[in-house]
Amino acid sequence: GVVHGPRGPTSYDYTLPKKVRSLGLRSALSVKYAQGDLHVVDSLQLGSNKEQDLAPILQKHGWDSVLLVEGGEVHENLCLASSDLDKVDVLPSKGLNVYSILLRSTLVLSLGAVRMLEERLQDSAGTVIVDPRDCTSA
Repeated sequence: GVVHGPRGPTSYDYTLPKKVRSLGLRSALSVKYAQGDLHVVDSLQLGSNKEQDLAPILQKHGWDSVLLVEGGEVHENLCLASSDLDKVDVLPSKGLNVYSILLRSTLVLSLGAVRMLEERLQDSAGTVIVDPRDCTSA
């Protein structure tokens, strides 16, 4: 055998600390709010899974590149309706990340998503970072 030989592939993976990821998410949400591109809706439920039902809603509000964030589980109708639309992404609030927020020009949150983000983004003192009353309602 070889003394002090190679021990296999070295992994250079690096994960950001939880606090840094949380600060990045806060910053991205703050930027969207400051630009007026953060909208809160009551619900993101659709009656059917047809693209024809979702596209007019997006056009009516002028949302050409949009990220739709649902609290909890994403409804199947919303996923199916948005699957064929370009520049429309759908995520649950647990899957929300900085890259997805910055990739699309508009961020639309359901009330459930706002509540889940409040819990996720509270600092150690318990102060709320995102207040849904400050967001524009669509």
